[in-house]
Amino acid sequence: ADREALTVSRYDGTTWTAYGGPAGVEFWAQAGNLDLAIDDDGVVWTSSAVGLLRLDESWAEWKHFRITGEGPHENQISALGISPGETVWAGTNAGIAIGADDQWSTIQQYGGLSGDITAITFGPDGSTWVGSANGLTRYRGEEETRYTTAEGLPSNMVTSIAVGTDDVVWVGTDAGLARLDETGWTTPVQAAITALAPGPDGQIWVGGAGDPNLALVGSDAFTVYTVAAVVPEEGEPITDSIAAMATAPDGTLWLTVVHEGDADEEATSTGAVLSLQSGTWTTYRPSDGLAEGTYEPGSIAVAPDGTVWVAAAAVDGVGGGISVLRGGEWSIDADRRAAGPIAIGPDGTPWVSISGVSRRLPDS
Repeated sequence: ADREALTVSRYDGTTWTAYGGPAGVEFWAQAGNLDLAIDDDGVVWTSSAVGLLRLDESWAEWKHFRITGEGPHENQISALGISPGETVWAGTNAGIAIGADDQWSTIQQYGGLSGDITAITFGPDGSTWVGSANGLTRYRGEEETRYTTAEGLPSNMVTSIAVGTDDVVWVGTDAGLARLDETGWTTPVQAAITALAPGPDGQIWVGGAGDPNLALVGSDAFTVYTVAAVVPEEGEPITDSIAAMATAPDGTLWLTVVHEGDADEEATSTGAVLSLQSGTWTTYRPSDGLAEGTYEPGSIAVAPDGTVWVAAAAVDGVGGGISVLRGGEWSIDADRRAAGPIAIGPDGTPWVSISGVSRRLPDS
């Protein structure tokens, strides 16, 4: 079958440098389940359809971890996170692999942890929160606590997790948003959740699909918005979904929004980038200098200096690229078809997973 070859690329302020996969490994993108994380030493970890891959801090040597027992015990990595203590958590449909370099342990499908791992987040109290298709699990030391609809989740299908500085846990599911504090669970939003991002004063930005599709939620506040990639005709409902969100150092909210073509339309997917600063919304489209294409989870990131990076994926081989906003103007690296998320390294430079030239691999 045809599969997209995968590289990760780094921008040093002048040029992009691509880093291919490890020698001898068929290294291709896993559509819909791609993740990218960078630790404080600049080590790059990325998921793929063939396991977890590590590019060392000198960006000279790859290492591949797969089902052989030297790390992740299932080839397809569905979620990836690095704890404040530099421990890597890699989620699969068989459980979780935990470790770094060659020292790994695993959490198998027991204690209710089953189904694809969908999200991994770390709390300030040292807890690790893991979302799956079968609920939410909290790990703290040797303690393991599981939460499902029986405990207050709107659905067992967890899509995203965020933990505030006040230890309040926000959990997005395909049926709504749940909030966990010292008093227990509440459900402030009852709609499919696609993305979460930190907001001001301990609040959380909640993205979803429908009308409205964005909310700013706190313990005593609830504000809703409707944002669109394509402005509908008067009276037509909004169905656009928020793909990704990021908060800039100055508090500006940045998000990517996707509009899917209807069944009777051409098979297209149109996206837009929006920002909210001091109560003012601004919409950016290809006519403003953005690369054409659609957006996936993790498709937007903001560097410490406020530079905004956006990855657009090609649609049916058309469009795609990396857009950057500097000094109020967008520019495009149109030679790259962005396949995965953008991550900002400890030195402030962006990394992005790129699907390159398609190659023919033997059918399995």
